[in-house]
Amino acid sequence: MNRETEDKDDRFYGANGVYLGRRATSHGGEDDPDRILVGNRGWRLDLSTYQLIHDGEGLATVDSADPTVLLKSVLLEFEGSSDEGMVVKRPRATWFEISKHLRIDPEFRFAFSAEPTAFEEFLAGAYQVDGWDAVTLTPQSGDKGRDVIAVTTGLATIRVLDQAKAYGRNHPVRPDDVRALYGVLMLDQRASKGVVTTTSDFAPSIASEFGQAIPYRLELRNGSDFVEWVKGRHWDDS
Repeated sequence: MNRETEDKDDRFYGANGVYLGRRATSHGGEDDPDRILVGNRGWRLDLSTYQLIHDGEGLATVDSADPTVLLKSVLLEFEGSSDEGMVVKRPRATWFEISKHLRIDPEFRFAFSAEPTAFEEFLAGAYQVDGWDAVTLTPQSGDKGRDVIAVTTGLATIRVLDQAKAYGRNHPVRPDDVRALYGVLMLDQRASKGVVTTTSDFAPSIASEFGQAIPYRLELRNGSDFVEWVKGRHWDDS
């Protein structure tokens, strides 16, 4: 008999530690990426529509919910894998909900510091929606210092290696982090450029240390730049 199990890592908490629920599992035992269980009576919250569902029927729409629950959902659909990771097909509806929250409240980006994997997924989705021809999300282990690999082809082929740093506002990216990516960039003969994207900011000495590489070989995208990237495009899931 298939059972829905609860583990502390599956539990979702909102503001002030309020318990919101846990990820729902299908009858086949697989995670439903857009739904969490609310309470213990079979109610589910669909994170893509904010509908409360019971016995498969949508009975109500939640007008407001702590948006941090969105970071617990799966943000991307994939169309296969390569030797470098999972190939992004398109973002899910929850990805677009997060982008709306970032446009409304730029401080929401710091919520990613508690969900760094979600930040990597969101970043990969941003490249895909921005029109890059091929976007790969690298595995959590053995990523070789690259979280997202984005390629575009046009007048020239450009291959970008992006490292995601989901940090709080008082946690700047250290010089060693940038040095590590720069070393990876030098070893990848196919790479055109390295990018470090953070929700926070960079230590002041980094810009001067890498001045000759910025912006042609290396780009530092801080939290404000990241939000402006999101706000500067009319991304829609329709």
